[in-house]
Amino acid sequence: MSTFTDSTLLLVSNIGKTYRVFDTPMQRLKDLLGLDARFHEQVALIDASFRVEHGETVAIVGANGSGKSTLLQMICGTLTPSKGTVECRGRIAALLELGAGFNPEFTGMENVFLNASINGLSHNATEAVLPQILAFADIGEYINQPVKTYSSGMFVRLAFSVAIHVEPDLLIIDEALAVGDEAFQRKCFARLRDLQSRGVSILFVSHSAESVISLCDRAILLDHGSLLRDGDPKQIVGLYQKLLYARPEQRDEIRTSIMADVDSCDLNNETDSSIEPISSDEMFSHESEHDDPFNCPDLIPVDPDYYVEGLEARSIDYFENGASIDMPMLLDESGTRVNILHKGCTYIYRYRVRFNEDAFDVSFGTLLKRIDGVSLGGASTSPPKVLSNLHIIENSVRWVDFKFKVRLNEGAYFLNAGVLGSTKNHDGFLARKLDALMFKVLPQDNECSTSEVDFGFSTNIHIVD
Repeated sequence: MSTFTDSTLLLVSNIGKTYRVFDTPMQRLKDLLGLDARFHEQVALIDASFRVEHGETVAIVGANGSGKSTLLQMICGTLTPSKGTVECRGRIAALLELGAGFNPEFTGMENVFLNASINGLSHNATEAVLPQILAFADIGEYINQPVKTYSSGMFVRLAFSVAIHVEPDLLIIDEALAVGDEAFQRKCFARLRDLQSRGVSILFVSHSAESVISLCDRAILLDHGSLLRDGDPKQIVGLYQKLLYARPEQRDEIRTSIMADVDSCDLNNETDSSIEPISSDEMFSHESEHDDPFNCPDLIPVDPDYYVEGLEARSIDYFENGASIDMPMLLDESGTRVNILHKGCTYIYRYRVRFNEDAFDVSFGTLLKRIDGVSLGGASTSPPKVLSNLHIIENSVRWVDFKFKVRLNEGAYFLNAGVLGSTKNHDGFLARKLDALMFKVLPQDNECSTSEVDFGFSTNIHIVD
């Protein structure tokens, strides 16, 4: 990773950042004068190395304080590394924290020329693209007002418009799009797709899992200044969420397994698809008799024509916080296990939950996703933000059923499983399994529905004389 290749645009080599933190202003003054001063070091980033190729989109994910913004600032040159090097063979345009590269006393128009010049565009070149900048920003007469009077949304409109029109080789976005309204965010993502098609490289920081998965070729996971993993966006997002929702005492073990590149997907050893939970009375009756199939799930028959043994998801289990999830399965209407589904037919998604602590306000859920991790729909046993008032005692077992009619077109899909509630020591996810189960939907002859979900559109073509 120490040298450029013909396809490399950005090379980051063993970069780190350490700050001196002084106890008092006097100690800081002593340090400036070259005298002995008392201080301690705060490490913001530790030996990060990676490369970005031409035309590649790379996400950087991590919790607040993980070093994401520090890394981007060093790549942009607004912050000097304490060690390591950053090399970029091309023009960088960046949207960092709100206000970077803009003078609040200047008007929007003046800031367009200021920011474009910072990004390497001449005055004449900026004038040539000015109509496109103003049209995309769409802030009207506010362009002639000082930017200190702008809302955060207006500011992002202008900053993003300038950044995409200076013809960058590398566009860096640090969560800036999160403050725009929905229509402008959609407009921005469409433009990002256009930039990707023209070979522009993008470094993208976002807390939106779906944006990372759908937009990026790779993702990098940072935590407490360390680069833990660089790889497939879907896997990285899963590991990030697992780390984010773990108990504090569990995080060191997760970090160690991720950095060691072991199978950190199982540390416990661990739409319009109309998914609906079975009624509570029926669902929670699934307990305890020896001749009950729920006690002998291995005895549930398998349909040899519609069950493929090798069709298994590589699931990611979060750490247990009072419960555990296992035995995910799909059943047809006769109660037979399947994983090859027919469009238009009804199925039951079932999983088992074991409670090792008393749990209160318990609800169960599922989420249906495409192969790239983008969510299509889901369901819960209780409405969002409404307490279920369901109490489940320690050492209980529940089987959860979600009944749904397949309105999906041909393809591979994944189902999550999750349990929310409260225990004596935890409030939130008691257990969560990402990609608990994989299934495929068979193709249909003469299918006119496009994309993943069939909304039941009907068409008419009217002849006008």
